[in-house]
Amino acid sequence: MIAEAGFRCQQQLGRAVRSTFELERPGALSYRTILKHLPDESYRILRRVFPTLIYLLTPKVVQRGASPQHAQSIGLSNSLGSIWHDE
Repeated sequence: MIAEAGFRCQQQLGRAVRSTFELERPGALSYRTILKHLPDESYRILRRVFPTLIYLLTPKVVQRGASPQHAQSIGLSNSLGSIWHDE
């Protein structure tokens, strides 16, 4: 769905966890000994522990002269309900 909307996406959980620890608890033993040194791919195992999805979306290259596509619902939802509300 993200690709259909014209974006590429990259999962950023590892980067987000490291940034949070660097700001809030840089001296934490778990950060200094484990989390700081894990490659981003290793965080795939930890995804279930973190309830927030953190992705970097970048627009795909658009051909010159192509007409822009209008924003539209792509049908994403979460446990709290629909993100897009049809009126």
